[in-house]
Amino acid sequence: MSQNIYPKTHPLKSIFRGAKLSQAAIANHIGISREFLNAILMGYKKPPTALELQLREMAMVLKIRTLTQGVENDKRK
Repeated sequence: MSQNIYPKTHPLKSIFRGAKLSQAAIANHIGISREFLNAILMGYKKPPTALELQLREMAMVLKIRTLTQGVENDKRK
């Protein structure tokens, strides 16, 4: 049985889920298999440093986009 490298799942999993992005879309965008991404997000595999940085950058863009959309929605009210 595999042991998780994080207390639960990868910290970025909730950001990707909140953005309603499928693992297949994320994996396709960064050029890895969905299975490998799933193993990373579930905490079973540690990603190479370059891949971890790509995932963090993608998450940061998603968070900024979400914040920006919230500001735009507030302006419309």
